[in-house]
Amino acid sequence: MAHTNIVNKLFTKKTKDYSFTIVFFIIFSFFTFFVIKPNLTIVFSLQKDLGELKKVDSEYERAIIGILSVQSALEKNRESFPLLNFALPATPLVNQVIDDVKKAASDSGLILGKADINQVSLKESKPNSKNKFYSINISTTSDFKSVEKFINTVIQQRRLKAVKNLSITKDEKESTNSSSLQIKLEIEGSYL
Repeated sequence: MAHTNIVNKLFTKKTKDYSFTIVFFIIFSFFTFFVIKPNLTIVFSLQKDLGELKKVDSEYERAIIGILSVQSALEKNRESFPLLNFALPATPLVNQVIDDVKKAASDSGLILGKADINQVSLKESKPNSKNKFYSINISTTSDFKSVEKFINTVIQQRRLKAVKNLSITKDEKESTNSSSLQIKLEIEGSYL
């Protein structure tokens, strides 16, 4: 009798409603913890990754735009690069600078008296990104117009050279306008 009484109580409307509600909450909890929560976690992590990827994308876009602008500048100035390599070569090429100075002297009517070149390293032990310099010291006797023409000719040549020091002295014994001047000149050449 107790057994039939328990079975009858189990199949009453109220018990069935409570049983259905309990089973529903158990199944709902299962789905919440094992299906919905991982999906929500994945959605939030993907949103975070999307934000980070948008930042990376904008950085890459800026880098690509920078590369494209450099590339367009290179394309626009392509014809000037041989001139740049000629103006500032990778090696000293002292002989070419001396030839340039000799040509400038002959074009301006200047006779070179003495020319000294400071020490130039032809073998580099380690590469350096800065420009390297060497100087040529020239001593001569001439008039002012020839020296002026010589300096202008040296400066206008394609090879990059700079007049670092210029000393002009007049012989005190002569007082004429066409008297010779003692010229000491330091020309600096550069290379990479």
